[in-house]
Amino acid sequence: MDVYRSSLDQGGNPPPSVAACRAEVQRLIAFRDFAAAPQMRNFLEYIVEETLAQRGDQLKERNIAVHALMRDTAFDPRLDCIVRVMAGKLRRALECHYQGIDGASAAVRIEVPRGTYRPVFRRIELTSWEAASSHATISAQRSPATGSRPVLAVLPLLPLTEGREELALAEALACEVCVRLRQLSWLELLDYLVTRRWQNDPHGSAVEEMHCCDYVVGGTCRRQAGQFRVTVQLTNVCDGHLLWADQFDLFASMENFAAEDAIVTRICDSISQSLRAAVPIGNLQRAQRRAARRGVQSGAKSSAIVKTLPP
Repeated sequence: MDVYRSSLDQGGNPPPSVAACRAEVQRLIAFRDFAAAPQMRNFLEYIVEETLAQRGDQLKERNIAVHALMRDTAFDPRLDCIVRVMAGKLRRALECHYQGIDGASAAVRIEVPRGTYRPVFRRIELTSWEAASSHATISAQRSPATGSRPVLAVLPLLPLTEGREELALAEALACEVCVRLRQLSWLELLDYLVTRRWQNDPHGSAVEEMHCCDYVVGGTCRRQAGQFRVTVQLTNVCDGHLLWADQFDLFASMENFAAEDAIVTRICDSISQSLRAAVPIGNLQRAQRRAARRGVQSGAKSSAIVKTLPP
């Protein structure tokens, strides 16, 4: 039996063929999220081909960095977190794809379990009724009814020291927090890759988007000697109140995911508890807040116009 077949789905479905796995990779990389991200695309293709070629046990950080991400042979995973960052992005992209309409009817699904870079291939057999039901469920999730769920925006963590490692850690933590919070069905989430543009557009459409959110998660990351300090806070956008904040220390010499995973777990558990304890924000309050915001913007524009008129 091929090595890739050793981690089949536990539902007892027969494994997909090698050709079906490769066809699924080609289908995935044709979509925008993968086509616009060459490093993530190379990462996916490399780990799939290595696993199908029965070399899954050789999927180590250094091999992936050199052969898929074009790092030189002197690559040191203790100094460069690129593989972990890309693995987190790939996991999130795959999860979002298969939960969306485009991936709901896929015959084969590819997953990259946490703690490993070896992908898992699952054959999905849906009847026509199940496929239709899945499509309807996803459409319902995207309907205006989701407005009853609290809307949380995850902002990119801000590196306070200028180093490649702290930048990579900030990216990885924001990514992992998004992946973990995405599992909360009662929460509507704006990904940090979307909110990143707010930093470059503080007075334009980004302001309107931010005020459509109920809560914002942000923070900082800095390095001192051989240690990182990460600060994270949860803020109510409506009144500016700080609902929760904490800081976490992480040794730069850590060579596994355990400490990073523990931090992500503590962050997400605290956010979940704080949001459940907060007073629910209803659709009426959201509409009033957005209308008030538009009024302020309109007033500011009117004042500017008045000032330009001749006396």
